Amino acid sequence: MPGAAAAAVVDSRLCTQHAEGPAAVLAIGTANPANIIYQDGFADYYFGLTKSEHLTELKDKMKRICHRSGIEKRYIHLDDKLIREHPEIIDKHMPSLETRVDIVSTEVPKLAESAARKAIAEWGRPATDITHLIFSTYSGCSAPSADLKLASLLGLNPSVSRTILSLHGCSGGGRALQLAKELAENNRDARVLVACAELTLICFSNPDESKIVGHGLFGDGAGAIIVGAGPLVDEERPLFEMVLASQTTIPSTEHALGMQTTASGIDFHLSIQVPTLIKDNIRQCLIDTFRSVGNMDPNWNDLFWAVHPGGRAILDNIEGELQLQPAKLAASRHVLNEYGNMSGTTIAFVLDDLRRRREKEGDQHQQLEWGVMLAFGPAMPGTATAAVVDSRLCTQHAEGPAAVLAIGTANPANIVYQDGFVNYYFGLTKSEYLTELKDKMKRIYKQINPSTLIVALIIIISSHRSGIEKRYIHLDEKLIREHPEIIDKHMPSLETRVDIVTTEIPKLAESAARKAIAEWGRPAIDITHLIFSTYSGCSAPSADLKLASLLGLNPSVSRTILSLHGCSGGGRALQLAKELAENNRDARVLIACAELTLICFSNPDESKIVGHGLFGDGAGAIIVGADLLVDGERPVFEMVLASQTTILGTEHAVGMQTTSNGIDFHLSIQVPTLIKDNIRQCLLNTFRSVGNMDPNWNDLFWAVHPVGRAILDNIEGELQLQPAKLAASRHVLSEYGNMSGTTIAFVLDELRRRREKEGDEHQQPEWGVMLAFGPGITIEAMLHLSEKWKQGFPFPLGAHGAVGPTKHYKIYTFKGPRTLRSINEEVHPIKDSCSGVIYTLGGTLYLASMMKCPKSSIQCLQIEIMGLMEYLNTSNQLGFVARNGFCPGVALAGCRHRKKRSHSIGTNEAGRQEACSLEVFGLECLPLGVRQRRGHGFWRRSRFDGDAYMRWVSTSSDEKKAHSPADGEEAPSPRRRREGLQTKVVAAQAAAKIKRRGGSGG
Repeated sequence: MPGAAAAAVVDSRLCTQHAEGPAAVLAIGTANPANIIYQDGFADYYFGLTKSEHLTELKDKMKRICHRSGIEKRYIHLDDKLIREHPEIIDKHMPSLETRVDIVSTEVPKLAESAARKAIAEWGRPATDITHLIFSTYSGCSAPSADLKLASLLGLNPSVSRTILSLHGCSGGGRALQLAKELAENNRDARVLVACAELTLICFSNPDESKIVGHGLFGDGAGAIIVGAGPLVDEERPLFEMVLASQTTIPSTEHALGMQTTASGIDFHLSIQVPTLIKDNIRQCLIDTFRSVGNMDPNWNDLFWAVHPGGRAILDNIEGELQLQPAKLAASRHVLNEYGNMSGTTIAFVLDDLRRRREKEGDQHQQLEWGVMLAFGPAMPGTATAAVVDSRLCTQHAEGPAAVLAIGTANPANIVYQDGFVNYYFGLTKSEYLTELKDKMKRIYKQINPSTLIVALIIIISSHRSGIEKRYIHLDEKLIREHPEIIDKHMPSLETRVDIVTTEIPKLAESAARKAIAEWGRPAIDITHLIFSTYSGCSAPSADLKLASLLGLNPSVSRTILSLHGCSGGGRALQLAKELAENNRDARVLIACAELTLICFSNPDESKIVGHGLFGDGAGAIIVGADLLVDGERPVFEMVLASQTTILGTEHAVGMQTTSNGIDFHLSIQVPTLIKDNIRQCLLNTFRSVGNMDPNWNDLFWAVHPVGRAILDNIEGELQLQPAKLAASRHVLSEYGNMSGTTIAFVLDELRRRREKEGDEHQQPEWGVMLAFGPGITIEAMLHLSEKWKQGFPFPLGAHGAVGPTKHYKIYTFKGPRTLRSINEEVHPIKDSCSGVIYTLGGTLYLASMMKCPKSSIQCLQIEIMGLMEYLNTSNQLGFVARNGFCPGVALAGCRHRKKRSHSIGTNEAGRQEACSLEVFGLECLPLGVRQRRGHGFWRRSRFDGDAYMRWVSTSSDEKKAHSPADGEEAPSPRRRREGLQTKVVAAQAAAKIKRRGGSGG
C-alpha cells in the first residue's frame, strides 16, 4: 500500500540524486541449512526418504548422475523428521502445496536473515542505513512475501523500498544485482540489500525420470549482497564494481527450462539440451556486451569470471567454447562442488569465493581488473557484466527525469453489471441452493442495515455502496462447462487455472501495450526494458517473455517480472521504471500489468465474498522514458520522486497465498481505517524529503488506486480533499472495479483525459500524487509533474537543498507577450513575445518551456521580474534553462555580491534591500561542467559557439531605476518593488560578444 507525491525541482535532482560513482558490491554473506547430504550417498537418501527403494533401475541411474555431477555435498532443509510430520509431501495423490508454502514462508526469511546479518556485519554500518531491499526467490508463493518478513527480522526502516522477484529461477540473483545497480547509481547515498534464498522443499517430489536430474543437482542456501555507489563512507570497501549489465534471450528456448506451480509444489523441467544451447550462444552474447563499450576483440583470459554453475556440463561447455584457462572457472566449480546449484542464490556464493581467492593471492597489481558475471534462467537469458567505468559515468545517466510517455488499457469482452452480480455469481458457481447467503447479499445490495459479520464484511461491495457499476470478467459459463473443476472445491484446479491465464494474460497485455506503443509513435523494437507485474502468473518462463514475443521486442530487451506485489504492483513497476529510465541514457521502459480473477475465483464463502464483489479483469501498459525526447514523444506525467512505506503490524491485513485451488485472497475490514490513520504521515514524510513542510493537498492532482469506495472516502475525508480531486479514481472504480496492480494505469489514463478535456492548463495543478496500496500494508507514493510541461521539462539548476525559511514554492506562468501572471494573479511585465513557466522552490528560480520568439530565428528572452526571490543563500545558484529544440541548454550564475558578501541576496549586511541583475550571454550553453572564474563569474563550456559568460551585477534598491511598463500593462506594486529582487535576464546568440569580452580565455 504505497503512496507517492511529487513536488520537487528536477535539475537539482540531477545534480544531487545520482551517485558520484558506479555501483559496487560492498559486502557479501551466505548461509545454508544444517542438514548436509553427501552426493555419493544421495541416491540412497532420496529413494529411502520417498519410500521408493523398489525403483532399482531408476536408483542406479540416479547414482550415475550424482557421480558425474561435479558435486561433493549439498545442504538440504528437508529431512526424515519433516516427512514424518507432513507425509503428504511424498504422497502424489494428496495436494501438498499449502503445506510446503507454510514451511518455506517461515524458513526462507530465517535463512536469508542469517546471510544478511553476515553481510551487514562485514559492511560495518547499521541495518537501518539500508534504503532498498530486493528479495529473489522461487520458493515464495504468498504475500506479504519473504521481503517484508526479512525487513522485520533485520529491523529495517519502515520506509525501506522493497521489491520481490519470484519467477526468475537461476537468473534471479543476476537480475536482482542488475536492479540493485540501477537503484544505487540513481539514488545518492542509497544502500541496497540483495537477498536470495531457496529451499528445494517447494519442488521436492517422488522419483520420476523426467525430474531426476534436478533432484541430483539442486541444494538449499541463502546469499546476501550489499550494493552501493559513491560517495562511500570510511568503513565501506568496494569488492567489485558493477559497470555494465545486459540481458539476452536465446530465441525459441522457452521450453528448455522452466517451472510451474501445481497442487503438489513447483514442477521444474530442465532439458538436456541446455548446456549445448548455452555453448552455442555464449560467445555472441558476450561479444555484443563488450561491443556496447567499444571493445571489439576481447581476450577472454584477460578477465576474471563469476559464472553461475548451472551444472558441470554448462561450465565445461563455456570453458571449451571460450578456450578459458582451467583456473578461470575455479570459483564456480568450487561452489558447485561444495553446495550444488542453489538456483539464483548461487551467484552470491561464487562472488564470495572469488573475492576470497583474490584476497588470498595478494598483490593486486598482478590480478585482473575486469571480469564477467553470468547467470542463466528460464527462457535462457544470459546476464553479463563488463565495461569501462569513467566513460560510462559520462554517458549512461539520462539528462532528464523520467516521464510517462504513453498509456494503453484493455479489458476482456465479458461485462458483468454490479446490480446483477449476485445472480451471476451464484448461478455461475451452481450455488443457488445457498439461499441464506444469497439473500444476505441481496439485502445488502438493497442497503439493509448490517447485523451480522458477513454483512459487515460485504457491505463495501454492494452496488449502492461499492461505487462499482460494472466490471469486465474473463470467466464465463462456457469456461466453467469446459473446466468444471474450477467450481469443485474437492478437485485441485490450480494447474487448469495456470494453463488458462498463461495463455490469456499475455494476450490481454498485448492489447494494452499496442495502444500505448501506437500513442508513443515509435516502433516496439525501440523498447529497451520490460517490467511485467501480475499476481496471475505462477509459471516460468512467464508473461513477460510471451509478451515480448507477441510484440516483437528485441531479444536483448531487459525483462523483470513482479508477481507478489498485489494491488501495489503497478506502483512498484512505475518506481522501477523510473530508476531504469533515469539511469540508462536513451532507455525506454514498457510497463505491462495484467490480471484475471480466474486465478482466485472460488465458490461462495463468507470469508472470501469481499473480493468476488470488488475485483475485475484488465490490462494496462505505460511507456516511461527520460533524456531529450525525440520527435513525436510527449511527456504526460513527469515522475519526480518515489517512496514506499510499510504500516507496521499490518502484515495480516492484506495478503494472498497460492493453494491447490488457485490463489486465496484475504482482505481485513480494517484496511480502510488503517490507511486513513497513516496516509497523512506517509505523505508528509514524502513531501518533507523535497523540502515542502506544509503541503496543501488541494493544490495537487490525485491518482489514487481505488482499492474500494471506503478507502477513497477515508482518504478524501482525512486530507479534506475537494470532491473532484478523486474523480478519476472513482470513475475507474465505477466502470471497471479494482483490477489490482493494473488499476493505476487506468487512473492515470482517466486523469490525463480529464485534464485534456478541461483545457486551460494554467488553471490546473501542476504537481500531483500517485498512491497505490498492497500487501504489508505497503503504501507506494510517487510525486508527479503534469503534462503542462510537455513543451520541455523544467530543470532547476544549482539548488543544493532547501533555502532559508522558505516552506513552499511559487509558480509563475506566462504565455504570449507582455504578461507574467503569478498564482495570486499579480501581473508583471515581460518584454518580447515568448512563453514559458517560471517558478521558485526553496528560494531558487527556474524557467522551463521557453518558446522561440516569433521575430527571431534564435532563442531569445528578456524578462524583468519584481519580487520573485525572497530567500537565496550565497551557497546557492540562480539558474535558467530552456529545454527544447532551439536551446537545449543551461545558464548558471553564482549567488555572490560583487561588493559585499551577505547571507541573503535580498539584503546586505546593513539590512538594506538590494536588487541584482543577472546578465547571461551566449545561446548554446549545455551542462557540460562549470568552473569558477575570479570573483563572482562562472564560465560554462559550450558544445557549439565557444564559452558563455555569466556575471552578477549588484546595486542597492536606492539606486534602482524606476521600471516603466509597456502600454496596457499593470506595473508591479511599490511594495513589491521595495521588498523584491529584480532579476534581469538577457539571452541571445552572442559568440562574438563573448569573444570581445575575452573569448574562451576570459
